[in-house]
Amino acid sequence: MKKMMIVAGMLLTLCAEAQIKVSTALTSDKNAFVAGETAAKKIKEQLGNTKPATVIMAECFSEKAQKEEALKGVISILGKEVVVSMAVYGIYTETGAKDRNAVGLLAFTGEGVTARQALSEPIQGDFTNVAKRLAQKLPVKDDAKLMLVLADCHSPRNQYFLDGLQSVYGTTLPMAGGSANKNAGFNWIGQAGDLKTDVGLILALNGSFKVIQTGDQARDNDAVLKTAEETATALREGAKASLKGAFFFDCAGRKGKLESIEEEQEAIAKGLGKGVPFFGIWCAGEIGVAKDSQGVPVGRGWHIMGTGIY
Repeated sequence: MKKMMIVAGMLLTLCAEAQIKVSTALTSDKNAFVAGETAAKKIKEQLGNTKPATVIMAECFSEKAQKEEALKGVISILGKEVVVSMAVYGIYTETGAKDRNAVGLLAFTGEGVTARQALSEPIQGDFTNVAKRLAQKLPVKDDAKLMLVLADCHSPRNQYFLDGLQSVYGTTLPMAGGSANKNAGFNWIGQAGDLKTDVGLILALNGSFKVIQTGDQARDNDAVLKTAEETATALREGAKASLKGAFFFDCAGRKGKLESIEEEQEAIAKGLGKGVPFFGIWCAGEIGVAKDSQGVPVGRGWHIMGTGIY
């Protein structure tokens, strides 16, 4: 955005830093198309006539036909060119948590915010080499602030996939991601309106924003809640400006230890503080920065991997 002012008879052009907007939506309906359409309408209401740079869709329906209908519902409102999707075990946002017949959306918008994406060939067990070739399809220099990874490669295979990406991108590029639901028939990745299995998708996000990342592991109810709140708090306190939003790739194993899924959502909300939109998915392997990874993105299990945008 540019502003004009006159100083001593001179017209100056001031370049104000563009602002990224993080928007979320969460809906549940047995009619999968309605669930997707309703979530997309919620995003549309938040954005008005502004087109999102990209939209991450998460869904937890049982049948492929339902997953396809949910995706159709989303792209009927937002368009298939900006939407990528992944099948997950559950979803949470600042409005609540759901793990059945649900659609969650995470949208990035803003002047100067751009996204580029690429889909891999079938992995067929060759995680590292396929990921390397995928990264070569999407070269980045200074045009990526964050790389998002959605892949059908549950832990520990997520690290093998990450190894391939980092062989091209190095270890300093911030990366965050998760693995699709690993149960047979649930492990779908979506791009351009089509669902595929045994693939990985990467999405390079750029704009005048910064990221902060951290993560931690836990294997019982109390520790899950503690690490969720601590991770969210660390994002808020570590950011050098107010958070525009945050998102979390969270292990489904952690979810299985919870007495109530809403409690982890509430712990994150408490850690982030009021007014911060957030989005989380329970998945089958997490990519991000862990407390013990010295700032380098890693692929893990049993972790919550948090990313804050500011």
